[in-house]
Order: sequence, then structure tokens, then C-alpha cells
Amino acid sequence: MLSFGISFVLCYIVGTLYPLYASYKALSTPGTKDDAQWLTYWVAYGGLTSLEGIVQSVFMYFPLYYELKLVGLIWLMAPQTKGAQLLYDTFINPFLTQHAAKFDPIFATTKLAIDNAQVDKLVAMAQQYGPEITRTAISQAAVQLQRQSESGEFGQKMAQSAPFNQKASQPANFNQRPQQPAGYNQNARPMRI
Repeated sequence: MLSFGISFVLCYIVGTLYPLYASYKALSTPGTKDDAQWLTYWVAYGGLTSLEGIVQSVFMYFPLYYELKLVGLIWLMAPQTKGAQLLYDTFINPFLTQHAAKFDPIFATTKLAIDNAQVDKLVAMAQQYGPEITRTAISQAAVQLQRQSESGEFGQKMAQSAPFNQKASQPANFNQRPQQPAGYNQNARPMRI
């Protein structure tokens, strides 16, 4: 059994980083067979990741969850097992084929929102001004941080913003009653519903 951190990172590397690089390599080759394999993987991975987002809060507490997920990811991408193709042919394609009429209007609206002249202008502005604004903001932040660290102001601000810094030297008084909100009547009878 691997630790949570190791198995989580391995799932990320095996499930995302390696397929990303393999997809890049597949797109660089002249044939389309490997392109189809990795596109099918990403469709299956996207479907499983969407499903996992819904049920992960329950399954993540099961012992060996991430180890089993790691094995499943390897099965999904391995060309020997063709797991992604099997998952696509057995579950994803029939489901999407059956419900495509429901999904098409949703994604048509999304496409209209993306293929909008205002979005094109926004993207053009971001491409034109974004890099310079980012460089300026980073350089100004670096200069300000340098000034604050030289004057000692940075350490003071960090100490002031530290959690639990107010009255940290005074012990908590648990015998004192909490202050009640305005309009609170201690003698009022509870409301019946």
C-alpha cells in the first residue's frame, strides 16, 4: 500500500501527464491510428473524471482507492488492453448516442457564446495587452516586496495577518458567556413550527 501522497501523484502522472505527452507525440506522426487511440483515451478519461467528481467524496475513504485508480488508469491507456476503447464502445458511445438530442442545444448555446464578436475582441485584447500587463504587475510586485523586506515592513505585515494573532498572549476565558446578538431575548419561549 502506497501513501496517499505518492499514489495521488502517481495517478496524476499516469492519468494526465504521460497521456498528454503521448498525445503530443501521436499528433506529430503522420498516421491517425495513434491519434484515434489517444482521443478515445481522453474521452474515456473525461467521462470517468466527471463521474469521479460526483462520487469521489465517498470513494476516497475506501482503502486502496488511489492504488485501484492507478491500476484502472493503466488499464485505460495500455494499447494491449484497449481499455479506453472498450469503455467507449460499451458505455460512453451508447449513452451519448441516446442522449445527444438533449446535449446538442446546451453545447450549441455554449458554441454561440464562444463564437461571439465580443469574445473575439476580448481575446485579441488579452493577447495584445496581457503579456505586458503581466510583466508590469510582476515587476511592480517584486519592487514592492524588495522595499518592504528591506524596511522590515513585510515582516510586520506578515505578523499582523497571521491567524490567531489578536490577543494571542491572553488565555481564553471559557467561563465568560458569549455575547448575544441584538434583540435576543433569553426569556422568550421557543417558536413552535
